[in-house]
Amino acid sequence: MKTLGRYFIFLGSLLRNREKFRVYVKLVLDECIEIGINSVFIVAIVATFLGAVTCVQTADNLVSPFVPNYIISLIVRDSSILEFAPTITCIVLSGKVGSHIAGGLGTMRITEQIDALEVMGINSISYLVLPKIVAAIVMFPMLV
Repeated sequence: MKTLGRYFIFLGSLLRNREKFRVYVKLVLDECIEIGINSVFIVAIVATFLGAVTCVQTADNLVSPFVPNYIISLIVRDSSILEFAPTITCIVLSGKVGSHIAGGLGTMRITEQIDALEVMGINSISYLVLPKIVAAIVMFPMLV
């Protein structure tokens, strides 16, 4: 319950004392590039190997003279698109993007950049976290 309360307090501070909209446009676009465009390669690799493994396993399990060969490709397509690819891709993306965000914010905390934002009167949570959340909401469905 305590964690849930902290989460709602964090959301409140995220939306309080925001900067003007035009300030966030460039930040959101930069984060979309960091989160989305820089993750395309790893998503492609995961999808390729996931499709290959699914194809090999399905073909191995459906060896029968009564099952036509094209059925294997239909099963692999449907299972990859509906089940495996979104799940595994989201797990990999959350690890990659989460570690990137945590590393960036940790570096900013160590080098006292977040303290400098607060001294200048900028809501650091809103300025740093809101563009990352919006970019993740926009880019994750496009990647999956």
